[in-house]
Amino acid sequence: MSSLLQFERKIAVARNGLSKNNDCATRLPSVDDKWLEFGNHCNKERVPFIIYADLECILRKTESDKEDASSYAYQRHETFSIGYYVRCADDDTLSSYYNTFVVIKDV
Repeated sequence: MSSLLQFERKIAVARNGLSKNNDCATRLPSVDDKWLEFGNHCNKERVPFIIYADLECILRKTESDKEDASSYAYQRHETFSIGYYVRCADDDTLSSYYNTFVVIKDV
């Protein structure tokens, strides 16, 4: 039996009734009603970790592959630095900054 068919059967079971493991029904969205919206923002759960990331790039000029090309990518981003800050909302000792530098080769 294909895994797609098994997945479709599990979805059908979840849509049609209660799970035997708990007392709540699983209601999956339909094709027409697929957007998730939150109404009571005061009831939301806090996120323990937030990651802020930044990439620094150099723009390298590129040449066209074809002489008669009307459009081509004339620049290419080359990453030379990645930095990210992990912020822990519960314990500030777990928050820290990380960075990576990449050696740039001249073209």
